Amino acid sequence: MYEDAILSQHPFRDRQGNWVQKFQTNEDAFLFATAQFSRYQEVEAFIKENLSDPSTINTLIEQKGEQA
Repeated sequence: MYEDAILSQHPFRDRQGNWVQKFQTNEDAFLFATAQFSRYQEVEAFIKENLSDPSTINTLIEQKGEQA
């Protein structure tokens, strides 16, 4: 399963992303997961505060397009 996840059957140049972490202990895996996902509430609040109104998002995109 690990070899499939790291795309070992593909040439290195064709491998995209970093989706696999190798851990020595269950504690290492838990620490990694905690660090990666412990701030989801902050992200959720940011999205609700800044991206909940589609018309505001559309306006921001249009403004960026005009600046380019």
